[in-house]
Amino acid sequence: MAAGWDAIIDHWLAHPHGDGPFPLFFHPRQHAGGTRAPIPWDAFPKVLTRWFEDDPQPDEARWAAAETLTTSDLGFRRYENGHVGALELVTHRQQDEYCEWHVDRDQAGHISRVAFTSEGPEYWEFLANGTRPFLPKDDPHHAAFDGDLGLVLELYRESVDPSVQESELVWPYDVVVRGRGGRWALRYPKGSYNGWNVWNTTRGCMHLTHPANSLQAEVALAADASIPYADAHGADLQDVQDLICCAAYGDPNRSSDPIIGAGVNGIARTGVSVSLANPVGLYIADADLDHFRGPAGEQVAGAWQVKRGDASRREILRAVFAAPDGATFSVDQMRADGVPIGTGGQIADAIQMERVGLGLDLGAGHVARSDCQAKCCIHPQHRSFRTIVPVATACDQVDWSGSGPAVEAPAAAPEPALAEEAVAPEAVELVEPEGPLADLVVQRR
Repeated sequence: MAAGWDAIIDHWLAHPHGDGPFPLFFHPRQHAGGTRAPIPWDAFPKVLTRWFEDDPQPDEARWAAAETLTTSDLGFRRYENGHVGALELVTHRQQDEYCEWHVDRDQAGHISRVAFTSEGPEYWEFLANGTRPFLPKDDPHHAAFDGDLGLVLELYRESVDPSVQESELVWPYDVVVRGRGGRWALRYPKGSYNGWNVWNTTRGCMHLTHPANSLQAEVALAADASIPYADAHGADLQDVQDLICCAAYGDPNRSSDPIIGAGVNGIARTGVSVSLANPVGLYIADADLDHFRGPAGEQVAGAWQVKRGDASRREILRAVFAAPDGATFSVDQMRADGVPIGTGGQIADAIQMERVGLGLDLGAGHVARSDCQAKCCIHPQHRSFRTIVPVATACDQVDWSGSGPAVEAPAAAPEPALAEEAVAPEAVELVEPEGPLADLVVQRR
């Protein structure tokens, strides 16, 4: 199992994104050593803070939106009896800073705990479905691990709810996507793990669900950000927002993408090569518990409980915020900065995330600066909200419809119509990981 996951990370680092080249991005297995460079950012989604900053009650609005589920079209279609059905939208949280959470309430409606996770979805698909969906057929580790859905079920029952059933974690039918050459290709066989299952969305959280929150996208971002850029006058671009608008390596409205990109780019601009520290991941670093008190002003240091990962290394994968052992009050009777806790977002405001880059002088020196191929346009009503467009695009021509967060949970999706598009059964074939898996994971950004 360990060798299989190691091979997947190795493959991503060797093939970080597109065709490259990335002269200042190195594979840490091929070059030992390097100086660690921690890059911190805030856990609460900055895009929500920006969108609601002029709201009469901006904090209440952003906290509520953060816990409102939404849906996304990732190109998934249901396949049964030789027919491709309607779109399969996936339900996910609007928490896009590589930290997601779910609020649990008791029968009386009180908040019993808030569970936080920073685990990438790929790791859980690997645990359940093995190495085959991730590695090329000619890779010696392609079939190193077949997956262990029973282990995944055990971990869900341990972390989320003891009543979780295996049938609730898997796709009940085949799911296809457009593969190479536009042909339909099998993405998730019937009975394979579904990372957007109810116990990871509506009823709890085991790992990240937002389409932008993926480990492979982290590797791609690091490679993209290793390219130095120059402005119209030939000067190095250094500003956090200017860089991401120019290089388009992520979402300019997030906290994570601009800060991570600028941190990596700052190393690369000096001519030092960059990579990611082992173990590759996006981690919860810590929570500042000084913001929280019990209803009578009690200290609540025991409210933060690390469940997965290593707190001493600031590599937390899962944590729970709950009333300390022996307390006679619930989470919603506690206060965050003097305000009663009614949402998980109030706790997320005190959480810091971190990834660790590596800097290693491999003698590459200063590489030629690239010209900007993109720019940012500002939303006409939400002046802190931006979108990236090609340099030649006029900002007054941007279509802003569909921008911004959802403020209401999605309605239940209707049962898909299977007769929408007929294909011969043999037209659906398994594809190699450079097809739908890699494309979907990276292009979600």
